[in-house]
Amino acid sequence: MKDWVETTFDGDPIEALKVIMASKSSGQIVLNVSQGTVCNLVWRELKVRTVTARDASAKICLDSR
Repeated sequence: MKDWVETTFDGDPIEALKVIMASKSSGQIVLNVSQGTVCNLVWRELKVRTVTARDASAKICLDSR
């Protein structure tokens, strides 16, 4: 399954961008702007996780056979 993991940065947006760029990850950057000023920055990464038969619903298990 794929899940979006969000991290919100409330401090200096330039410092947040430096941290994100240094991570060399792929994702989305969302700038929340109010009256021309960046209020906060949200970093979204797509994480892929493995679903085991125990975690999956009965329908998913049946469909995978």
